[in-house]
Formats: sequence, structure tokens, C-alpha cells
Amino acid sequence: MDNNNLDYEKYKISYNVDADSRVDEKIIINDNTNSISNGHGYAVASLVLGIISLVSCLSVILAIVSFITGMIGIVCANHSSKIGFKGGIKTGGLVCSIIGTVLSTIIIVFALSLYACVNKSYNQSYEKEKTTYEFYYEDPFYR
Repeated sequence: MDNNNLDYEKYKISYNVDADSRVDEKIIINDNTNSISNGHGYAVASLVLGIISLVSCLSVILAIVSFITGMIGIVCANHSSKIGFKGGIKTGGLVCSIIGTVLSTIIIVFALSLYACVNKSYNQSYEKEKTTYEFYYEDPFYR
């Protein structure tokens, strides 16, 4: 492609009309090599956060961190696609973030239900031992 020809997608002209009917013309150059303007940085952030989410969801302790990083990764991937980035990095980050978020949600729900069951059975056994102890060892005349 000849460098003297203007690419329509690369240049955008905007006109601002003031109250005095003065026209300001601005030429905005959309250069796709700039990684911030086309969403490449958000796509890479999405991929990194998705991988962190996948790795940290394997631990019950880090499941909350996995959930948070997965949600941020999903937001970064969506923002990257809104800016106009199309690529495998964004798709990989979105998939990793979604899988990490779902797995961490399952692990958090499982851990909380397991804690509730264990706590309930412990409280029931404690109450049973307490009433048995009071029944056998409490002396009403000892005061």
C-alpha cells in the first residue's frame, strides 16, 4: 500500500461548530500499533488474570482471590472487545476467567456447606454431651 494514500479506517475527521459559526477541524489518527488505543493491553490483562484465577481456584483458601481475579478478567476482556480488539488473547483470557470464576464459586459454595454441616454436627454433639454431663454430674444439694 502506498504511504501517500490515506486509509479511511486510520484517519477520522471531526468538526466542531461553535456558537459563532466557527468550524474547528480535527484529524484524529487511529494508529493500530498503539496497544493502549486498540485494547491489546486489556486483552493481556484479561489473560493474566484468567490464568491467575485458574491456578488459585485449586485452593480453598485462595478461592475468593480466584473469584475476584476472574471477575476482573471478564471485565477486562469485555472492555477490550468494546474498544475493538479482535484476537485470541482476549478470547483466551475470557475463557480462563469464566472457568476460574465458575470453579471458584463451586469451591466456595462447597466449603461453606461443608463448614455448616460440620459446625451443626459439632454443636449437636456438644449439646448432647452437655445435657448428659448435667444430668449425671449435677448435684442439686451442692451449693
